[in-house]
Amino acid sequence: GTYNLEGGKLSAGNIQIQPPGGGTGTFNVMNTITTVTGDVVNYGTIKTTNAIVTWNGTFTNNGAYNSDPATQIFEGDVEVGADGYLVGASQDLFVVKGDFINQSINPDGYWNTAAATLKFAKDSSGNTIHNFSIPGEDNGDSGTNSPPTRW
Repeated sequence: GTYNLEGGKLSAGNIQIQPPGGGTGTFNVMNTITTVTGDVVNYGTIKTTNAIVTWNGTFTNNGAYNSDPATQIFEGDVEVGADGYLVGASQDLFVVKGDFINQSINPDGYWNTAAATLKFAKDSSGNTIHNFSIPGEDNGDSGTNSPPTRW
């Protein structure tokens, strides 16, 4: 099914979009400034459009996360599973106050955040140290100092 959040706040212990084993699920956050409280596990599609959304719990993305344009503030850790990916453009801001653990090996190449902004910020305790993990292969310095193609 589809859940549209266009104002107000959503609070739940756990929020799961498209449980494994069947069905489809879409969670749209549109035209609002809002807070989603609870741990989120996404196996479907989350789309934020013209919104500022604060995710208060741990955010686990095993599906699609599309920002068009929006600001997303992750108060807890962000974990991207093997099949998960993020899409964001030049007006999209991803603020992470916890750790960012990316295990995505999405073979379809959907991940596209080259023009988006990723910012690490202090958590609620004032902590400024974050773990940032991305999949890849260390081939040493190529000597070109070329910028990465995505974050």
